Amino acid sequence: QIYAGWDVLRSNALGASAAVNAIVLLHIFLKPKGLIYLYMVIPVPAALVGVAWIGLDLWRVNKGQGQTSGASHLGGTLVAALVWARIRKGWI
Repeated sequence: QIYAGWDVLRSNALGASAAVNAIVLLHIFLKPKGLIYLYMVIPVPAALVGVAWIGLDLWRVNKGQGQTSGASHLGGTLVAALVWARIRKGWI
């Protein structure tokens, strides 16, 4: 049997997106009352951005969207939560 092409049953992971997700969400976890500027103009509360970001990843996992791995992003979210717990709460 010859393998010729992408395995369409698997979702591609895009490089370091989970690590970037972890860094951005850690910033949001540490400063939830701060502002994040969308398009460098529109101020949005960081907590709202965090909820939307995690919700989008959960939706991707539920829908099984292919190009961006919501599961790997949720792994980055878990890492951010563990680091936050270590920094703020002294856990772990």
